[in-house]
Amino acid sequence: MCSGVAGLSVALEAFEVSPNLRRDLIAQIPVLLQSLIDEPVIGQIKQARGFRQFLLRGLEKVRGEWALVCMTHNLLKFHKLCYG
Repeated sequence: MCSGVAGLSVALEAFEVSPNLRRDLIAQIPVLLQSLIDEPVIGQIKQARGFRQFLLRGLEKVRGEWALVCMTHNLLKFHKLCYG
């Protein structure tokens, strides 16, 4: 099984794929990987933690609030891993 951009490039070379299509498919890899990596975490934060909106205004305050939400999520994951 191929992994990453290099693996997909090699796999696409095995088939007769136009260079434009090959370029477009390779360009989509980061988008696909992001949906595999980030989306479940955000869904867990929204569903399990009940986080729906920011309570503070301003970019710096929102970043601080998001950092607290992420820290809470990670601490709860570590607690579940260590204590059951």
